[in-house]
Amino acid sequence: MVAVRNHLVTDHDLSLQVAQALGDDERTRLLTLPVYNFHGWVELGGSVPNREIQRAAEATAASVPSVRGVILLPDVAGELSASLRDAVQPRIGVRVFGKDETQGMVYQVVISPQNRLVTHTIVRINRSANGWQELCDYLIPVEAMEVVDEGGIFLSDETNVLSQFPVFNPAHYPFAPLTWQPPYPYAVGSVRWPRQAQAKAEQRLTPNVGKAELKNKL
Repeated sequence: MVAVRNHLVTDHDLSLQVAQALGDDERTRLLTLPVYNFHGWVELGGSVPNREIQRAAEATAASVPSVRGVILLPDVAGELSASLRDAVQPRIGVRVFGKDETQGMVYQVVISPQNRLVTHTIVRINRSANGWQELCDYLIPVEAMEVVDEGGIFLSDETNVLSQFPVFNPAHYPFAPLTWQPPYPYAVGSVRWPRQAQAKAEQRLTPNVGKAELKNKL
């Protein structure tokens, strides 16, 4: 017997979940922040008093597991309106093409837990070195990609050689925690976080762990 689980969430239900999360957060509960979303991409409207609250609203919306990414933030009072972010989700296994005819494959992605958006892809290529063939992983930011679709990723003219990017260092990008649900279409094991964001995000995901440990010691 095969069990089928439906993880789909309607846009209406997701908007309600995000609005509830904002209402439960003491930093945003007193603000009027309209929530819009389309196929899991969330836009936050309204206005906030400062950038700290703006980032808090972003992180709170991104804490809802079914959110694919937060692509618009509330305006900050007295500043220019926030702009809509471009969001791409390169598929694992899709080919990456440089204009110098080199090719690679998307092996993993880096996602910011602050907004659940992909910031980099980890691209694996087979290169020759000292007469040997070896696999090498490169860290490529989404800004360097001109085309991202199911047929592949094509780099822009300004950044057209795969090997010109930094070699990927796993120590700088640990795996996302097993307790964190990656946005569609990614799975656990294919997503990494920036190291500097990991400790802060994990603390937000499990805010009561420290208190529980302290209580057990007393």
